[in-house]
Amino acid sequence: MSSQAQAPNADGGPFYAGACGHSFRGGFGPPLPLKILAVLGAFWVAPPLGLAALGYLVWRKVSGRGCDGGRRQEGRSHAWRARSSGNTAFDEKRRETLQALEDEAKAFAEFERQQRERQDREAFERFVAERNAPKKED
Repeated sequence: MSSQAQAPNADGGPFYAGACGHSFRGGFGPPLPLKILAVLGAFWVAPPLGLAALGYLVWRKVSGRGCDGGRRQEGRSHAWRARSSGNTAFDEKRRETLQALEDEAKAFAEFERQQRERQDREAFERFVAERNAPKKED
């Protein structure tokens, strides 16, 4: 017997999830049999707790958090850019528009940075002026 645990296989092994291509572990957490035992144990200890655990597992599966845990993959937000609509004129216009929006967003971020620096500089100069001003004694 090997000391290494065997990875679940995609050929319908005991922990194969099917639709998302991952094991029943779903990328995180305990495997499905342990989840089922936890829900049954929760029902045995306190039925409302069992209902809550069952509801959570169903909600996670329905909300799509079962395969990747609800985590977004890095760079996934721009994945749709690589796809072509089949209309080259539309694709070119979309590419130009998205580039213009990115340029505008960068310019605005730079503007905001300059505004913050200007405000910080003014506040510091006010502080220095107040500190160096002759003090009035009453």
